Amino acid sequence: MKTIRSLIADRIISDKVVKDIRRENMISYIYRSHPSLEKMDEELVDIRKQKLMAAMEQDTDSAAPLAKREEELISQRDRYISEKGIDPLFDEVKELCPKCHDTGFVTTKSGNKAVCGNCMKEELSECYASSGMADYSSYTLKSFDFGYFKGADRKTPFNRIKKMFEEKEGLPLMVYSAPSQTGKTYLSVVLTKYAIIEGNSAYFSKAEWFEDQELSDDEAVAECDFLVIDDYSASITNNRKIASNINKVLETRSAGSKPTLIVSTEPLETLVAGSDSRIAGKLSKAGRI
Repeated sequence: MKTIRSLIADRIISDKVVKDIRRENMISYIYRSHPSLEKMDEELVDIRKQKLMAAMEQDTDSAAPLAKREEELISQRDRYISEKGIDPLFDEVKELCPKCHDTGFVTTKSGNKAVCGNCMKEELSECYASSGMADYSSYTLKSFDFGYFKGADRKTPFNRIKKMFEEKEGLPLMVYSAPSQTGKTYLSVVLTKYAIIEGNSAYFSKAEWFEDQELSDDEAVAECDFLVIDDYSASITNNRKIASNINKVLETRSAGSKPTLIVSTEPLETLVAGSDSRIAGKLSKAGRI
């Protein structure tokens, strides 16, 4: 599992290399076209070195002439750049993204931080894929219908679940129950992506996936900021391996008060009554969405 923050950090490092190369290429291009400007800049560098040495040696006699020559060169340089129509910032590093200023995050109208959709689309896609949602690329917030779907309210649970990772509201373990074919998976995937967009580490899983020991042993999954376990049922815990692995993850998350959402077609009472006793004990203390 790759978190969005680690992916952005990697991107910032690679972008720095790109920006440095572009800067060097621009300087080389300008100097090739304007050799006299290069000579002025070389002299300015030399004068500043001499000024530094004079200051270190307390050579007050040399300081004034050097400062005067530096001032003359700067004025000459400014005039030349203006006359030739050269970008005065040609030798500075230029940002690649004007929206996030290469930080990877923007501030929304509501004042919250969000991953920059302008330059971090690939990182978001990679993060979604590594966070259990490789098969859900079409599930997007933009296409999500906040109205009623087959008689089920979607906006209310959406807002309540969102508060789990935004405001840490409610109990760390929450259960969302609704009938089959009411869009629970769609809602869960969209909310997991929403958490990632806000910079959280989040993972979407199906209860049956926990038959894979590797998933339950993944610390990034067990300790992420928000975890969804979809398609959970009491009967699935008859599989001792699944029950043991889910319980292990819930134990870790409970210790760190990490928000976990269990999604099921069965009401909480049924889940408590029929689940593996270890998980049932935890579900008995869970909240409802």
